Amino acid sequence: GEERILPKDSEELITQLYAQAQRPMDRYLREGDDDFSFSVGGLARFRVNTYRQRGSLAAVVRVVAFGIPDWQELHIPPQVMELANLTDGMVLVTGTAGSGKSTIINSILEEGCFDLDFSVSATNRNPRPGEEDGVHYHFLSTEEFRNAVDSGQFIEWEEVYPGRYYGTLRSEIDRMLRHGHNVILDIDVRGALNVKKIYGDTARTIFIAPPSIEELRRRLEQRGTDDADRIATRVGRAAYEINLAPEFDERVVNDDLDTAIARTKELISAHIDN
Repeated sequence: GEERILPKDSEELITQLYAQAQRPMDRYLREGDDDFSFSVGGLARFRVNTYRQRGSLAAVVRVVAFGIPDWQELHIPPQVMELANLTDGMVLVTGTAGSGKSTIINSILEEGCFDLDFSVSATNRNPRPGEEDGVHYHFLSTEEFRNAVDSGQFIEWEEVYPGRYYGTLRSEIDRMLRHGHNVILDIDVRGALNVKKIYGDTARTIFIAPPSIEELRRRLEQRGTDDADRIATRVGRAAYEINLAPEFDERVVNDDLDTAIARTKELISAHIDN
């Protein structure tokens, strides 16, 4: 990209950097590059990840490096300083319905052995007994969910079952990353793959699998929250999702909960301590 030295004493530095980045970014996108990076002004390096969501091209731009030795001397506002402290620890835990992924995540968070913030997903389904809005999910009406989609509030979203939507709010991720926190997401299978495309090696994907489809069906029946038709739909979806398991960084078979928790902890530790 074109490089120009920007005034180092300007509090508008970040605005100027993004303005300068727009031209090379537009050119790369026109040329059809999927993922690329470039520097501007010798001061900042940008990484652009593009992806397709329901046929539309979207792009996420991240500042990945600053060539500035001392922030305080440059009188840069605090919100700009936060951009230099983005964490490299994002863990995406996914799996089929009934795989036990939420139980595994909750156990790890309750133990508190890692510096992890939980990203609360959004859905238009009704809360189950014991679930709280803003804690387990952001529970939205279908209209609220669709409005959030239209206004670009989701970094990813998916219609997992007919009429049933799940998604990751951009505000959730930005809030945690800007404060330098490691992030863990309980996310649907397709959503995890989409987020991985955006964040690349920053994110580690872990697929939690049931030992078998038969065991999965038994767990769903034992849960007692779905009727027979709903269980059949979930089992069919699970068979499709299990076929996607090779696309993930790691796979954990939950045939024994304690063992699965221990293995997931090992994988998280290896990623955020790397």
